[in-house]
Amino acid sequence: MSGRKVLPMLEPPRKRTKEIEWRKPLREYITNKYRGSASEFSDGLNLLHDVQIRCCNSEATEKSYADFNLYLGLLRSVGKRFPISEGGVRVRFAWSDSLSVKDFTALLPFMSDKVTSYSITFEQAAVIYNMAVIKAVLGAREPRTSEDSIKRASALFQSSAGMYDKVAQIMEEHPEDCLTVDMQPTNLRMLATLMLAQAQECVYEKATDDGMKSSILTKLAMQISYYYSVVLGGLEALENDGLPFLRLWLAHVFLRKEYFLAAAHFRISIVYKEQIKYGLQVAHLSIANQVLDSPSTWENIEIVSRPFAEQFELIRSFLGKHHAEAKKDNDKIFYCPVPKEVDPLPKHALVKYRAPEDLGKLEKDPFHKLVPYELQQVLLSYTSQRNAEINKLLRSVEEYNDIAKSSLSSMGLPGSILAFENPTSAFPEDIMQKIRIMRKDGGVDRLLADFEEIDSKARAVTSLCKDAAKALDEEEQRDNHARQTYGPNWRRTPSHVLTAQIRNELAKYRGNLDHAAKSDEYVKQKFKANQPLLCQLNGPEEQLAHLVPSGVKDGQAQLCGSSIAQLKHLLGRLDGVVADRVKLHNEVKQREEDDDITDTVSNSDHPEEVVETELLKYEPLRKRLKENMELQDRLMTQISDANTEFTQQRSAQGVENVGERTRVFQQINNALLVYLELKRNLAEGKKFYNDMRNIVLNFKARCDDFAISRRMEADELRGMFSQQAQQQLHPQQTSYSHPPPQNPGWQ
Repeated sequence: MSGRKVLPMLEPPRKRTKEIEWRKPLREYITNKYRGSASEFSDGLNLLHDVQIRCCNSEATEKSYADFNLYLGLLRSVGKRFPISEGGVRVRFAWSDSLSVKDFTALLPFMSDKVTSYSITFEQAAVIYNMAVIKAVLGAREPRTSEDSIKRASALFQSSAGMYDKVAQIMEEHPEDCLTVDMQPTNLRMLATLMLAQAQECVYEKATDDGMKSSILTKLAMQISYYYSVVLGGLEALENDGLPFLRLWLAHVFLRKEYFLAAAHFRISIVYKEQIKYGLQVAHLSIANQVLDSPSTWENIEIVSRPFAEQFELIRSFLGKHHAEAKKDNDKIFYCPVPKEVDPLPKHALVKYRAPEDLGKLEKDPFHKLVPYELQQVLLSYTSQRNAEINKLLRSVEEYNDIAKSSLSSMGLPGSILAFENPTSAFPEDIMQKIRIMRKDGGVDRLLADFEEIDSKARAVTSLCKDAAKALDEEEQRDNHARQTYGPNWRRTPSHVLTAQIRNELAKYRGNLDHAAKSDEYVKQKFKANQPLLCQLNGPEEQLAHLVPSGVKDGQAQLCGSSIAQLKHLLGRLDGVVADRVKLHNEVKQREEDDDITDTVSNSDHPEEVVETELLKYEPLRKRLKENMELQDRLMTQISDANTEFTQQRSAQGVENVGERTRVFQQINNALLVYLELKRNLAEGKKFYNDMRNIVLNFKARCDDFAISRRMEADELRGMFSQQAQQQLHPQQTSYSHPPPQNPGWQ
């Protein structure tokens, strides 16, 4: 490869832009339209701002390409979630026209023929355009002195061609955004073809280095010449449209076209020489020699770079020598007729458009939680339907738990069984295990501490709501007072209009807190009803014996052993059913917490269908609950039958002294069940108030920000009124920004 001269490639000029203020308009839109805190998206807004600035000052490097690709991904995300337009969120984009830059040899530090647009599609297309330029420049700067370098250059040019073609497709779909010459689809495809020509040229270089057959090299060279002829036509059209004379590029492309046309004829002449067709050999060498020795060729050689001109001259001399020798041999030795015309040479392309697959892809979208307002309505509909389904499921769980509890209690279970177990002991072992677990958890003291913590959290959240309301009320009072003071001159939107939506949100939070307070009171009453017995159970084990009457007489328990065994077996199965339902309850709550279909809805063309599909994922839970409830119904029937048999057997055997013991054990068992329920209720209560605190804290911050911004706005208005008043009082001092003109007569 060291002997081959590397011809310089063309580097297309990039488009120029200027810094954009993204953060303020997007932050305001998030606050006003998404009904949320923009601070949650500060990192994303800062990233968008920073990467756009880096793109303004970029160079042709892989890092700059990565910045443009990141910016493109952010633009696509923003475009889905914000109405960027002249009549919506106004963000003004400004770009130069790269094809009206007079000097194609340098990337100018100033903007030429700048146009502006409020279209984010225009911005995205311009970004992809510059990404294509970076790939092209990187390809042109590859040394191409090794096989790997040649492959890299070809791949870069093909990638550039694919992106130019992508921009052309965008402009064809949005002709209203074709605001510059370089954004016209015909010119974009001209640039894409230029990239294909240079990519195919790399393929030709590698084929030459690899010693490929001349017949193959002929086709490759002919394809390159064809590509350059297409590009030449596009450049000439630009010149005819009155744009600056693209002299350098026209000369470069013209010579490249002629160069590879001559190369194709030279390569085919070698084929004909090998086939002993000397007349055709001479004919093609003659054509190659004429192509490189035409007046147009010499005119353009004076324009291109010196290395290119020198290489061109070497090739011209080389072909001239070969043509002269072949003609001499044919005239004196072979005497083959030389045709005046030859058949067109075949061509074959080994390159194509290859737009990167990761074009504009984000590893993490900082705005994925944001959806347009109309899609928010779809999400609200989904949330409403989902919550209704979940609440129905949870109510069914609680209902069947209560059914099991009340049914067993009405049958005196498991108290009647416990009364017969361990006749020599005051407490059966499984009751003692539950009591020990309660004590280990902290027992009544733990419940009291949790109640106190919940009361404290409730007061804190309620206080935050009051503070938020106070901020809104005070701001509205200040606004009303100013409106009364300044009358019609106080021209700004009244506070009650601006805060209508936020006050509705405040009312919703207060409603949630009122409902929670009622639930808290219900839990407290349930605790108070069981507190005395729980306190006794929480005492020392040696003091528990006096709580229940003594056990049955020796031998009486064995008389009912078979019935007790059957009941215990069925009750064990029922415990398993209840445990499965508790597990189902937890799964439902976890699924509700993890359920976020924002991305699915945002990326769907039919969001309503997404809602219907997503709701179906709760169908398996409904089916499991139904099967669980049906199993409980069957078990309760069996338990009732077994308990009837147990009662009858107990009566038939004349078992005595169990009624009071049964009642006490039933109370103890129920109290222990209530303890577990209270633990769960209090845990849910603490989670609720923790979540509400975070929500209301953000809400209060929004209220404070609103009040502060309105106060600053009011202060500015008052300052303006004060300045106007001063000007009216002292017109001589403030009428001129410069000294007033002097009367010549005073001189």
